[in-house]
Amino acid sequence: MQWGQIKSITYERTDSYYDLTVPGAEHYLAEGIWHHNTGKTYGILRALHCIAADYPNLRILICRQTRASLTESVMVTYEAETLVEDAAQSIAYGASRRTRQSYNYPNGSTIVLGGLDKPDRILSTAWDIVYVNECVEVQEEAWDALWGRLNRPGRPSWLGYLIGDTNPGDPGHYLKKRADAGEIGRWQVDHKANPALWDGRDWTPAGKQYLDSLGRLRGTRRKRFLEGIWAAGEGQWFECFGDGNVTTEAEFHPNYHVHLAVDSGVHTGAVWFQVRGEGDATRITVFGDYYSYGVPAYDAARAIVSRSHELCRGRVDRSTTDPAGKAANAVGPTVLGEYARAGFKPESWPSFPGSVADGLGLINSFVAIDPPALTVHPRCTKLIEAFANYKRAKRAGQFIDRPEDPCHPHEDLLDALRGGLQDKFPEGRRPALNIQRVPRRSVI
Repeated sequence: MQWGQIKSITYERTDSYYDLTVPGAEHYLAEGIWHHNTGKTYGILRALHCIAADYPNLRILICRQTRASLTESVMVTYEAETLVEDAAQSIAYGASRRTRQSYNYPNGSTIVLGGLDKPDRILSTAWDIVYVNECVEVQEEAWDALWGRLNRPGRPSWLGYLIGDTNPGDPGHYLKKRADAGEIGRWQVDHKANPALWDGRDWTPAGKQYLDSLGRLRGTRRKRFLEGIWAAGEGQWFECFGDGNVTTEAEFHPNYHVHLAVDSGVHTGAVWFQVRGEGDATRITVFGDYYSYGVPAYDAARAIVSRSHELCRGRVDRSTTDPAGKAANAVGPTVLGEYARAGFKPESWPSFPGSVADGLGLINSFVAIDPPALTVHPRCTKLIEAFANYKRAKRAGQFIDRPEDPCHPHEDLLDALRGGLQDKFPEGRRPALNIQRVPRRSVI
């Protein structure tokens, strides 16, 4: 990458990208990237501070999705570290951090602060450089609007740059797509860029402690924060589900009962699982799955019976279905009747107990521990995809504690699994109690 050729920039954390394309930017950023983890925010702030001090009459904007989040993050780093290191605290005199609107330099340059939740002042002004902190939070329209406020008339040609930093997020995010397409530049660094973590030969004590804390993460969080990978979907419900949950050891075992859970309907999902151990040692192994769309209930049941013979020689010790299975259904006159005609006994199909939230919480109680208490065989491709793509609903731009609806086919596999687990654990997952009986006279 040649300095001066790229104008729209993103930056991520361990998968860290940023590029400040101005003359001498290599010099400005030489100190900036060496601080705090991979130093994404500090590095950019250090560069902007040096540029503002060296070039007169610049107008630089620092913004985030909300002004409140900017106050508690970027401004703290800027005032407590960047300015202090240059003995330039006077630039921050005169107002509290919460009410401060800008940092004004003696040479006429100014760094203005703002939140995109109140964009009028930001988008009504032209800027020489714009820096968006945690830009993955920003909608595409807002990013493009900021781009349109650059290139002030009569300013030097090297100005007019949009800079962003963010932790890795949804692989479908528009900034990730633009970076992959070469439309925006990116500069990648990792935790070794920080001498507080890496001394040039080995990890420092602080570095080992920090990486150890990241190493305890699982699933999506581990991929994003430790490995720097844009992983899973934004708003993913089961963030801890990952490679550790998928293993060939999750195979049918003749010594354990087979549970078959079905979510029937136009979309039909089914899972086969076994429960091993008790109490804290309980382990769930899912060794089979099935999904179909628009298949009549009788045909779906026949396919499930056939799949049972393939997976576990036809053995099914307990089978469950959802309440909709007892009503008339678009794919058959009566689902339970059609299943019975295919070879199942209707009395073995009780309704799923409990609420959806309870069931999802029960699944997560097995998924989100280390080592995982729920594992899935690699052949269960539909269920694995469901774990990766089952999402939370969004209201007013925020994810809420309720699943996205509809979320086919992912909800059909997970609804089957949660129903089957709720049937097995109607009171939820509880640790085994270690109760000792004592003589009555010993109790006070």
